[in-house]
Amino acid sequence: HAHPTAEQLYESLRQDHPSLSLSTIYQTLDTFIRTGLCRRVSGAGDRLRVDGTPQDHDHAVCRLCGSIFDVDRDQLQLPVPPGQLSNGLMVTGIRFEYEVICQACQEAPGRARS
Repeated sequence: HAHPTAEQLYESLRQDHPSLSLSTIYQTLDTFIRTGLCRRVSGAGDRLRVDGTPQDHDHAVCRLCGSIFDVDRDQLQLPVPPGQLSNGLMVTGIRFEYEVICQACQEAPGRARS
């Protein structure tokens, strides 16, 4: 599924809601992230990207084109996180991000493979 940026959401909504501002999008996404309705996608560079899928899953980010893909945890054996880290921080979850070269980039003529 898509992992849209705030700007992409703004562009898709502004035709139907001309008074909408990009600031409102950022504020709404911040509220959604804080309340657990969506989560920030890490590894997406300096642009805010969000993920609206509530089920636990991880992401793979293509290091060439920046595309983001969902990775189903059922396919993997992941470590069980401790309840607390040695410095007293309570662990509330764990996420993995895989650096990949996507299929499209692998098949693109002239792209280096590594």
